[in-house]
Amino acid sequence: MAEYYDVRVGLELEGIALMGQRIPYREVAQLAEDWDPEQARYGMSGSEEFKDAEELFHIRLAELCGNPILVQYLRDVNNHIRIVRRLGLPDQDSVMQTYREHHEICQRILANDMDGAAVMLRAHIHESQAKSREVTLAQLQMRRRERALGTDAGSDSATPGTLPAN
Repeated sequence: MAEYYDVRVGLELEGIALMGQRIPYREVAQLAEDWDPEQARYGMSGSEEFKDAEELFHIRLAELCGNPILVQYLRDVNNHIRIVRRLGLPDQDSVMQTYREHHEICQRILANDMDGAAVMLRAHIHESQAKSREVTLAQLQMRRRERALGTDAGSDSATPGTLPAN
């Protein structure tokens, strides 16, 4: 999974660099407005609407760079990491942090601070990856404990303390 995140970072940073050659101010300003933390347009929970909007933010930024192949590859990477990515938005603090970071990335682009936007974007993606990894590991540990205790509905076919071989 880490390799997909590495590719994602590379694609999104290249998108920011390409966008710096001709910043589509109106579109970036609209993204900034959409992700204004004061408005919380997509709600304050990790709802499906919010998760869809979060993923679309990154696609939309990539689209603004003007390279459709880059966008196509980013969509492919997202298809591989979507389930894990969405696990990293479990609480209201994570949701608010996402609003702030998306808004700040847009503000830096609007200020023609492409280096600052790239630094923010890289940190944002790595933070998301770390949260997703943390939540995934916690869920795996909980699943193992359930199996060890025999409380899982499918525990008849699994050896206690192990995960099924799916």
